Amino acid sequence: DISIIQIRKYLQNTVELNETRSFLEINQVSMMSLQTLLGQNHGNVLIIDCRPFSQYEANHVMCDCIVNVFPKSSNLEFTDLNFESLVSNCSSTKEALILENITTYKNIVICTNSSTSTQSVSIFVILTKYFISNNLPIPNIQSCQMDFDKWKNKGGEVYHKKMNSNNPFLIPSNYNTDIIVGLENEYNSCYINCILQCLIEIKDLTTILLSNSFLGQINYMDTSNSKGSIITTLAELEQKMLKTYINNSVFNQRKSSSCFELKKCCGLINPMFNSNKEEDCIEFCNFLINHIHDDLHKGANSGLQVGLPTETQLKRLSFQDQADTVWNSYLSQENNIIVDIFQGQMASILQCQYCLNQSNTFQVFSTVSLMLPQHHTCNIHDCLKQFYKPDMLTGNNEWECTNCKQKRPSIQRLEITKFPKVLIIQLNRFSNYMIKNTCFVKYPYELDLSSYHHNTNNPLKYELFGVVCHTGTMERGHYSSYVKKQNNIWWHFDDTVYRPVHFGNEFISQDAYILFYKLIE
Repeated sequence: DISIIQIRKYLQNTVELNETRSFLEINQVSMMSLQTLLGQNHGNVLIIDCRPFSQYEANHVMCDCIVNVFPKSSNLEFTDLNFESLVSNCSSTKEALILENITTYKNIVICTNSSTSTQSVSIFVILTKYFISNNLPIPNIQSCQMDFDKWKNKGGEVYHKKMNSNNPFLIPSNYNTDIIVGLENEYNSCYINCILQCLIEIKDLTTILLSNSFLGQINYMDTSNSKGSIITTLAELEQKMLKTYINNSVFNQRKSSSCFELKKCCGLINPMFNSNKEEDCIEFCNFLINHIHDDLHKGANSGLQVGLPTETQLKRLSFQDQADTVWNSYLSQENNIIVDIFQGQMASILQCQYCLNQSNTFQVFSTVSLMLPQHHTCNIHDCLKQFYKPDMLTGNNEWECTNCKQKRPSIQRLEITKFPKVLIIQLNRFSNYMIKNTCFVKYPYELDLSSYHHNTNNPLKYELFGVVCHTGTMERGHYSSYVKKQNNIWWHFDDTVYRPVHFGNEFISQDAYILFYKLIE
């Protein structure tokens, strides 16, 4: 451990310290001086901005080498923190990497929005302890109180959340821009490209990725997730795609983007995506959605957690009340933007045919897999009816009834009790026998699911906006996608090649594998 006394002794040859004046009081710079410092020492200045996320999101300095550290409380206690925890509280993985390379900077400025030096001193102590413990010379560490009005008056750039910035990476909340860019097929990445082209059209998700407003929601403390690396890499990819699209429009060119960094990032967690093999796009889609969910903070905004009732308590409720109770309990612990967009709830219902006792098990889902008939053609409602069709459990498959206390012939069926805003449907063409089902599933542009919903009085309609197609066989196949852009024009994306559809309903394809529907609200 390195004490304050040791730090003072270490610094006494550099600056005159006494009992009444702190190091940071002597080395405090104004906003104007900070601008001058940035101009004279470009690349050698690191700004550490320590403010709550709400303040950072509303107003922050535009600067390449700035790291935002989110304090857990209004007053940072340096005794409870070390350099590693400072890194873990950074607003993004990219900024955490910058802070980890702090030894490459000759000038460090600690910025807060408070006239008090509590937070500045806390970070100063953390940094000096880090340099001393690693036997490194301490750089020029200064402090600065953030005054954005003065910064702007002197010509500095400041981003306001509500300002319509010309910077394509700082998109306002009313973002309404198409991104029409091809993606390179690197190491058989077409199974990734097709999913990304569809996800880009989910406005709620793309808006937070382009504006970086998700940064304050990353859970860096959970060691079981990617600590924001996947969602940050995905955001950087979409930002590059938007920039490429804008440049292509301005310079009349057709440059493409690459998902290789995202593929590599996902491959660090699941080696399946780190190979040159063609993988199943639905597996990648589920992986991406689930890991972004894991990376973000969970829980209801109210901060109240609703405990799950016991099985006995649930049985006293009606079926829909059971579903609502379980869903609300889940939301109190797991709620974030991924839940809001992609997740729904499904019930597995078992009923004893002897005493009619019923057991309901509820689970969360992000995709629905529909089995296809062995026909030349069918309608998607035929597949949905098969999905909802009850199965009779007899013989060795009988259910051990909790009421009868013995195995009984039973009926098992599935029911969707909570439909998501974005419904992702897999037309399951691949069997365990390595044979592809080529049935032409006819699916509508507008899908009415009202009859499958418990509340038939309220319409439940979805609008198609993305179709992933698979051509070829299981051994040698290829993915492409159809995507409806915000100008209501459908485009076909085949890696780097993209074009508007040749005819009106070209997106109704015999090769359709994944369907993306959004709820009509």
